[in-house]
Amino acid sequence: MARPNKQGLDYFPLDVHLCKKFKFIEMKYGIAGFSIVVKLYQYIYANGYYVDWDDDTCLLFSDDIKADYSMVLDVIKECLARGIFDKTLFDKYSILTSSGIQKRYQEIVRRRKDVEVISEYLLIDGSFGVIVDTMSAECKYDESKSTQSKVNKSKVNKIKEYTPEFEEFWKYYPRKNEKKAAYEKWNARLKEGHTPEELIKSAKHYLKACQGKEKQFIKHGKTFLGDKKPFEDYIEPPEIEEDLPSYWQIKPRSDPEEKSEEDLPYPGLEEGFKRLYGKFGGH
Repeated sequence: MARPNKQGLDYFPLDVHLCKKFKFIEMKYGIAGFSIVVKLYQYIYANGYYVDWDDDTCLLFSDDIKADYSMVLDVIKECLARGIFDKTLFDKYSILTSSGIQKRYQEIVRRRKDVEVISEYLLIDGSFGVIVDTMSAECKYDESKSTQSKVNKSKVNKIKEYTPEFEEFWKYYPRKNEKKAAYEKWNARLKEGHTPEELIKSAKHYLKACQGKEKQFIKHGKTFLGDKKPFEDYIEPPEIEEDLPSYWQIKPRSDPEEKSEEDLPYPGLEEGFKRLYGKFGGH
């Protein structure tokens, strides 16, 4: 099996004189806040030109650098507000990146082959990596007479493409982050025999089930389609629980002016307990 191409960096440049944005971070959070930003840069460049970011990632990152979790959250929030990281892409895709990060990455990988980029995440123009024409000048001839491919070029700037069926699934899925990882799990499930129609239906039903939930309680797409297959519970609409027996239902209070002993806050509840205890031989 071919070794996967490296996308991350082993180094990145850090200017001696940083812009005022970083100065404000240091003023507000001290040298610890500045250190968190530098550590975030290391984390991003180790991955490439962006990094997926959610609550779990933040928790792991905080533990790795031995920093207070709430402080890391505050620093990232400040970085997004001041443009150190791009807020639009963070809100839309839950990633940390910036045009400056991408420009530096583009410059460093300019001699690399097989640099992968995701077009939706790009904030700058231009190619990433090199395009190599492997045909020497002596070997070139009239291409119109050739039955073979015109030029054997290295694969660069591979824009991740998704199938229309997956895009349909993603349109309905309620949490839009780590799309690439979700797509890998999508393909894995298809190889196991699940159909695109099943997976799309599960996304629609899960979307409905997640209405009113906070974002952190909604599964990532890669988890929903993961090896434990929680999506299988949503291929068909989730079953609605049957109504409780009448003697367990909470009924409205009777007229508050009546003071009889039978005027309980929840008529029917006492009867329910009596039936339960009677069933199991209670007294």
